[in-house]
Amino acid sequence: MAGPRCPLPVPGDLRYGSTPTADPPMLTRRMNHGATRKQGGSGPAIGIGGSELRVALNRALKGRVYAPVSYTVEQDHVVRFAEAIGETAPVFRDRDAALQAGFAEQLAPPTFVTVMSISVSGQAVQDPELGLDYSRVVHGEMEYEWERPVLVGETLTAVPRIADVYARGPHEYLVLEAEIRDQDGAVVVRSRSTLLSRGTAAS
Repeated sequence: MAGPRCPLPVPGDLRYGSTPTADPPMLTRRMNHGATRKQGGSGPAIGIGGSELRVALNRALKGRVYAPVSYTVEQDHVVRFAEAIGETAPVFRDRDAALQAGFAEQLAPPTFVTVMSISVSGQAVQDPELGLDYSRVVHGEMEYEWERPVLVGETLTAVPRIADVYARGPHEYLVLEAEIRDQDGAVVVRSRSTLLSRGTAAS
């Protein structure tokens, strides 16, 4: 079944994705011991109970900025992405159609930047100092704010940062942000991703 079609992006705050309406199911096995911090006090908190090990996220990393990531928007990738999400608007599939519609080049569907966002978030997710166990991760929310459409052929660069790390109940939330800029340094789109780490909040 084809996915929902994406309207043309316009300046302003357009958000795609959804916020979970409830926390995921509780862990089958609960931790029986409180968390203790690694020697030195700056690393993730570790709690051991039963046969499980949980590591609290290192909140000291809030605000950390990672290396820039660049991505060239290639036409065949854009067309394949449009097909995958069921987007049939000609401006996302054909350069001539985009030019006739008044655009400078063929457009990428708005959520095409998710491809780049996944690559960008990898630096934080794999940061050993953060202590994130990806087997516990649930994707919570993805938000975008566009300044203009993404064009085929341009090279975009994003600088990822950890915007927030916080706990709610037994779970922790990792918020990653990035400003995606064009070759001239102008912001094209801002992304914000929230990942939920199940059951790792220090008790």
